[in-house]
Amino acid sequence: MLKLPAYLMLMLPALAFAGGFYEFSAPDTPHYVCFDGRRLECSPTGFIWHARRGCFLSRKPCEEYDAHIYGYYPTNKKLIYAYNRCRENYPYRLGEMQTH
Repeated sequence: MLKLPAYLMLMLPALAFAGGFYEFSAPDTPHYVCFDGRRLECSPTGFIWHARRGCFLSRKPCEEYDAHIYGYYPTNKKLIYAYNRCRENYPYRLGEMQTH
């Protein structure tokens, strides 16, 4: 009769720590608005603009993505406003190629 409580007392700590320890950390908020510029290429029919990623948000500086910086904003309200403004001013959609 004493075996069952003793067995449970030995197994309970092992079962309690079997799940491990989960540490929750909130992700960093982005502060940079970047745009990956267009590349002009000459073709037999004329010049072709290659739009790449367009405007995007980043936690890291834009230079790490080989992109141009549109702005650095410490608050989310200004960041979202600048991102929307960048999307409006960016004339091409993602991956779209334009001929001029």
